[in-house]
Amino acid sequence: MVKKLKSKRKRIPYKRIPEELHKRPGPKGPSKYTPEYLDREADALLEYANNCEMVPFIWEFTKDKEYCSEQLWGFAKSHERLSHAIKKLKDAQAYKLVILSLANKLNAAVAIFTLKNVAGWRDAKEEHKNIQQTFVGSEITKAIKDLEKNQVKSKSTTG
Repeated sequence: MVKKLKSKRKRIPYKRIPEELHKRPGPKGPSKYTPEYLDREADALLEYANNCEMVPFIWEFTKDKEYCSEQLWGFAKSHERLSHAIKKLKDAQAYKLVILSLANKLNAAVAIFTLKNVAGWRDAKEEHKNIQQTFVGSEITKAIKDLEKNQVKSKSTTG
């Protein structure tokens, strides 16, 4: 017969855990990132975006916070006011990059590179090429359909 080994660790019976711990969500209790907290962070983010002397970045905003920039993006998915504040920051970011580069306070190449990576800017050549390919493709499709119609008409008139 095999003996079972007893654990040296004492288990706390479920009844001994205080009631308030049973009501908490998650293993560490309620989250401190409540909607009110996120509202205050959204206000702070807007203030930072409007008062930043140089170009505002989310990474700079979160460097002294207890959360990182990725967590801020995660909060924004479920909190509309914070999402709006991030969009306003991105607008201020693009605006300041353009203005500072036009005033020769920032290298224009660096500003353009940053705008391409952060604000989604693209070269006009790329967009024109895509539009031209679409146009040429639709013209070819139209020409093929016209040829098919002409072949059908020529068969019906000869036959």
